[in-house]
Amino acid sequence: MMLVNRWPECFADRDVQFPDPQAALNHAMELHRQQRTAEADSLYRQLYASFPQAIDLVHLIGLTTFELGRHVEGIAMLQESLRHRPLVAHYHANYGSKLTELRRPTKPSPLSPAPSSSNPSQPGITTIWATRICRPNAGRKPSPPTARPSR
Repeated sequence: MMLVNRWPECFADRDVQFPDPQAALNHAMELHRQQRTAEADSLYRQLYASFPQAIDLVHLIGLTTFELGRHVEGIAMLQESLRHRPLVAHYHANYGSKLTELRRPTKPSPLSPAPSSSNPSQPGITTIWATRICRPNAGRKPSPPTARPSR
């Protein structure tokens, strides 16, 4: 994601200075990869304050917000990014992953079925979601063709 150069005021109050917004974004993403989530979240939010049109930042803030334990707010931000850019595959993948995390019990119940990896005939939820996203009509019978009236 490239950010336009409306830059000097964004980090005026910080000790760390970045030559441009892209450098700040790259640094924030590296912090996120290192699981320094609170620091990454802070940088993402500062960038978003200067670049509110950057939907990728909404998505990244949604991820960090969720990872910091504010699940409802994080999910709402992920949904917002999907509303603006519904064709971005990794937005769907991250959203589905976070929804799955919410539904995953912290400790398995003795009554729950074995994970799908041990039962290859039972597809996992990720497989089902991926199939529905990539092939929305998978598993449905095709509707018969309708005759077009002649003009």
